[in-house]
Amino acid sequence: MIVKAPVNSLRSAELQCKYGAKEIYLGLRSDKLNRLSFSGRGSIKVDKKGSNSNIESGEELNKIINHCHDKGVSVALAANCPSLPDAMKDGYEEYINEVVELGVDSIIVGDLASLILVRKIVPKDFYVTASVFMESYNIGVVQMLKHLGANEVYIPHHLKYDEIEKICDEGLNIGVFANYGCSFSNGRCGLIHRWGEEIDMGIPCRAKFDISSKNGSIKEAYPILDFGLDCCLCTIKKLMDFNIHSLKLIDRATPVEQVLPFTKVYSTAIKMFQEGKNLDEIKAMAFKTVPWWENQFCATKNCRYMDNCYSSYYI
Repeated sequence: MIVKAPVNSLRSAELQCKYGAKEIYLGLRSDKLNRLSFSGRGSIKVDKKGSNSNIESGEELNKIINHCHDKGVSVALAANCPSLPDAMKDGYEEYINEVVELGVDSIIVGDLASLILVRKIVPKDFYVTASVFMESYNIGVVQMLKHLGANEVYIPHHLKYDEIEKICDEGLNIGVFANYGCSFSNGRCGLIHRWGEEIDMGIPCRAKFDISSKNGSIKEAYPILDFGLDCCLCTIKKLMDFNIHSLKLIDRATPVEQVLPFTKVYSTAIKMFQEGKNLDEIKAMAFKTVPWWENQFCATKNCRYMDNCYSSYYI
């Protein structure tokens, strides 16, 4: 199992490699689109240094690829726009051809049209990943994606152990999410945010709302829409036993300093489990490495892939 980390600049790529990521993923800005992008991410600034959520040029991407390959780290290019209408097809094809020529190791796609088109464009042995936008909640979807040429599939973080185990028997590399994620259906939620719009609405599902009752009482700052499951530290060993290929960290639209604690903890945890360390030792490492980890995740039982706030609503 490896850690797959988000990158939005050469600097962030250097840091992710340093702290244990074995694969990085990124998007490339395209002149074909204005605020949106072929990478499934809006073009927004992520820090005061001017870094964008997408890599600004092919020249910068080439530097990132060279650095990562020198460190033994692979590079995945996000081409996972949630849909590919005819008007975007030519630009999308140019986007794919450009990044393949620059030397990326794999392409991430977000819908069936993209998957079919990419398989026609790239070499037969080129690695293609089906994004969580495909909503692969069951074995049938995974089988279909395999038939269409996907080498790897990312599954939603709402699934549980037994569901993940069955999906892992299908003969594809399976990826799961390690930190944060959508409160609802990954990539298909209607609460659109952070696409580079003029008004920044924040992240609605994670926001706190004032709620008034019929009798006039008000409950202030309550996260009524937040069903987020933000930690999988206690489930890593079981995921490793299922032969999960990678733990993916989000997201490219934040400064790299906010993601690095997760990169360090999860990459170290994988190594420690491989060395035979137990969960208590792994948790002690996490709490020492990131002092806020225990209060933010463990104290709130914010646990992924096991019985949780999501599974309690299953029918």
